Amino acid sequence: MRRNKWNIYPLIDIADCQIWESNAKPRNYLVTASYTKKARHRRIFTKLTEVPVPLNKALDQFTSFFRKKTGFSWDERIEKAGTMGLDYFDYQLPVS
Repeated sequence: MRRNKWNIYPLIDIADCQIWESNAKPRNYLVTASYTKKARHRRIFTKLTEVPVPLNKALDQFTSFFRKKTGFSWDERIEKAGTMGLDYFDYQLPVS
């Protein structure tokens, strides 16, 4: 499987959400996430999709997780990065 990875950075720890693509055809996808709620808590690992799904369903799961953790949609990530305060994970744009 090939992995596409996006990071959501809270003020203290990192939440990762990853979309995994199968090598088989037709392509199927799994979405996984890991995060902590507090700096000293153990990292939580979870599958957002239990079985491989088509890309549109995997993206729906990813964007739902992103909204829940950051407080805004994936499409709003550019203008709202770093604006949500301590109650949400703080998305930071990738450095290129």
